[in-house]
Amino acid sequence: MHPTIRTYNIYSKYFDHVHIFDIHSKPDVFEHFVCLMLPSAERTCNKLKRQIANQKQTADVQRVSTSLDPFRIAEVAHRRRLLPKKMRKKDAADKINKYLEDLSESSLSRFTSCLDKDTLVQIRNISLSSLQKVREISGLSFENAEHILGEKNLFCEIDPRKVLADSAWLTFFSGLN
Repeated sequence: MHPTIRTYNIYSKYFDHVHIFDIHSKPDVFEHFVCLMLPSAERTCNKLKRQIANQKQTADVQRVSTSLDPFRIAEVAHRRRLLPKKMRKKDAADKINKYLEDLSESSLSRFTSCLDKDTLVQIRNISLSSLQKVREISGLSFENAEHILGEKNLFCEIDPRKVLADSAWLTFFSGLN
């Protein structure tokens, strides 16, 4: 069961009005929350709307995603004793990250492992089912899960074992100090 539905089911037993708030629907989450979830805060909502309209640019809240690939590669390299003895894994991960940034996407593709098509179809179907249930409960519309099948490399990661089997990478590690 989708976590949103599970949470809704738990709290709706104890409270008459349980609302689901979609934090992905608007660039200004705070204004959207005040205006939608606090209907008695009409003056505050209007003031927030005016402030946003008067601003030349609104700051979008963005999730910052950090790839764990450099840390995973550093961990495996450490276990295989490819890192200098006094080098911290964090420092190695920083250098690995820089090296990854310099590689082309086609060079990286031979080191990636991705989910197979059948697994992607299962994830998509479960996501669509869960989103439909959340829509029924909340009345909100959410981004469709169809992108799971169409987006390239959505569920791919660099395989540290493939990296450490490559002679160019081994040369990179031997040059670390």
